[in-house]
This record gives sequence, C-alpha cells and structure tokens, in this order.
Amino acid sequence: MRSLLIFLSVLFVFIACRTNNNPIAPAPEPVEFPLTVGSVWEYVITDTIFYLPYGDSMVVNNRIMHVKIVDSTILKNGKKAVILQYDFTTKFDSLYAYRSGDTIYFQNKMEALPEFILIFPLNVGKEWERRSCDFYKVLSKDIVILPIGKISDVINVEQRYLCIGEVFITNYYFIKSDMGIVKFDTYYLNIRHPVKRRVVGSLNSYSIVS
Repeated sequence: MRSLLIFLSVLFVFIACRTNNNPIAPAPEPVEFPLTVGSVWEYVITDTIFYLPYGDSMVVNNRIMHVKIVDSTILKNGKKAVILQYDFTTKFDSLYAYRSGDTIYFQNKMEALPEFILIFPLNVGKEWERRSCDFYKVLSKDIVILPIGKISDVINVEQRYLCIGEVFITNYYFIKSDMGIVKFDTYYLNIRHPVKRRVVGSLNSYSIVS
C-alpha cells in the first residue's frame, strides 16, 4: 500500500510539472488602430530645412495637412488595404495600409515594399526589424501636448531607416490606440547633397468612423 501511495505521488508531481511547462498560450491582444473608411485627421506641420554649406540657411514652412481614408482596394499581394489620401505639399498623394495578424503595414504604392510597419502590442522596449536597414523600437509611453490638448498613454515608436545610401532618416511615431498617429517627428540628413530637415506634424483635429 505504501509503495502504491509513493507511486501515485510521483505520478502526480510528474503530471503537474508537465502541465506547468506547457501552459495554455494567452489569446493574442487585438490590434487597436483606426483603419476605417471615412476617418479623417488634420495635422499642423512645421517643416524646417537647413542647407548645411551655408551658415544662415534655415527655412521654416508651416502648413496644414489633411489625411482621409477615402476607400479600400486589393493590393498586388492580394491583401485588402485602405487608401489614406493626404496633401503633404501642394498635391494629393496616397498611402496604403492593411493588417496582417499582429502587424499593420503602410506602403506608398500598391506593389511597393512597406514604408513602415507596426507590430502589436506596442510594449515599451519591444524591438523589431523589417529588413537589415530598417529598425524599430518602442521607446516610451508619454503624455503629449497637441493643438487639440493633452493626450495621455501615447506610445512613442522610433524607426531608423538607413536604406537609401547616403541618406539617414529617423522617424518618431506617437500613437494612441483609438486615435491613430497623433504626432510624427522626422529627421532627414542627406550627406551627398548636404541638407538637414526636420518635419513635425501635430494632430489638430480628427474624426474616427467606428
């Protein structure tokens, strides 16, 4: 009888250890980012350019940029994407965005490689790499002051893009899950044609279609 009890105790411990070593995987967190047709954003843009060979060459341009999800389409890779139309300079341009699993892809042409990607959940310290010259890191969760007011729980994602030879680009995307990108801050440096540029966009108004 004693031998049977010892055997059952050992068996119970073995099963418990096996169970603990193979826990049930938690359900993936939802990708919270507004990508619905009809949603609109308006940004206040400050565009600062330095022509490096000249001592006093700073040029500052201020303007308003509108972004609207105008429609959806099927990309060359078969993915259904929404079309974000924006007027960054004097003409309209488009950006295509789609979800795949835990990732949102943004690209500027239907058949192009993504311009940038966001992999959810956006936990502070998380890093990923789209290719060997495109690196991402979630830097912090912040409070940001915008023209529309103070916004809390904003995630700051850094993108270091080094894929264009002598051009270096660092983007900072400030993301609020139910509002999208509430601010972006871009640093551009061209070594061959010595130009340094910084573009900051701050959310001025928005309307999200549920």
